[in-house]
Amino acid sequence: MKSTLIIRNAGAALAAVLIMTSTTAVAQEGPVASRNSAGYIRLTVARRALYQVHYPLLGVEGRQITVNEVMAGLPNGSALTFWDPAAQAYATGQANEVKLMGAWTPGTNNLCGRAFWLQVGNSVQANFDIYLIGEAPDAWTTPTATVTLAPCGVNSLSLVGYVYPLATRWTATSISSNVSENSSIMIFDPATKQYQTAVKRSGTWNADPLLQPGQSFWLNSRNVETWTEVKPYVYP
Repeated sequence: MKSTLIIRNAGAALAAVLIMTSTTAVAQEGPVASRNSAGYIRLTVARRALYQVHYPLLGVEGRQITVNEVMAGLPNGSALTFWDPAAQAYATGQANEVKLMGAWTPGTNNLCGRAFWLQVGNSVQANFDIYLIGEAPDAWTTPTATVTLAPCGVNSLSLVGYVYPLATRWTATSISSNVSENSSIMIFDPATKQYQTAVKRSGTWNADPLLQPGQSFWLNSRNVETWTEVKPYVYP
């Protein structure tokens, strides 16, 4: 899954447009409308492939974002599956989303801030672009963000993503330092259909994967049930 991040500043006291990808940042002059910054994350996904997805953006002016708004172009047979960390089970029924006969059902789940599995349906078209749209968490509304994790346990799993729309090394996160020995993360590779795994032993992680915007992963945190991150960027 390829990921590109584009953020457009709309701050009342600022008059620049910041366009970001994983490797470049360009500032341009432009009009402003409101305080926050809006933009999108573009994900390129392949037919019949499975992905761990995370939506690290907020709905514009607090509104919900549904699957119909960002994944209407995916083929029939596509599905979103959510994980319930408290029950340690996948959600059932209307808590998930499936596209059949050209329509998502139920089409009402709010995606903002959530992690989920995406299964892309079969199609004659090989690839599809998905645009995760919304506002970037900012210094006024979310200078810190907290995610509730699964109850502590040897085999307890949470499906999560880095809460801010920024590519970040795993060991740069607060929780990588806070979790106990034998905690682990697993990132699914849709190309190989295998997991990239990092485990903490003797106070050190044996790998340091790069967490991309729009990507989620399994986390077994052993001793921690909440994950709090301070906003890592100045803008916005």
